[in-house]
Parts: sequence; structure tokens; C-alpha cells
Amino acid sequence: MAKHIYDKNGKYKGKILSDKEHTRKKYAGSGGPLFAAICLIVLMGLISYVSWKFALGLTVWLIAVIIFVMYRQS
Repeated sequence: MAKHIYDKNGKYKGKILSDKEHTRKKYAGSGGPLFAAICLIVLMGLISYVSWKFALGLTVWLIAVIIFVMYRQS
């Protein structure tokens, strides 16, 4: 249980948390940033994979066009 602190005039100054409350406050919501980081890494991996596949497909298409043009000229 928290202990509330007052000054000499009776004005509220704050509270002292118990060990259990302090630990709970310290680690509250600690799973959020980790989950966001994992999602970001997965998303970046997917974007990288799709970009690589697109570049590979574009390269193959470009080589096919070059071969076709060279074949037509001969």
C-alpha cells in the first residue's frame, strides 16, 4: 500500500510506493515496444523480399527484351 506524504501545512507532496507497486509501475507496458519492434522487423523483411522479387523479375524481363530486339535485328 502506498504511503501518502504531506508537508507541515497539510499540503499533499506525493506518495511512497511499496516494493510491489514500484515493480508494477516500473515494468508496466513493457511488452508494447518489443511487439512493435518485432512487427517492424517483419514488415521490413517483407518489403525487402518483395523488392528483391520485383527487381529480379524486372531484370529477367529486360534481358528477354534485349534478346528479342537483337534477334529481330539479325
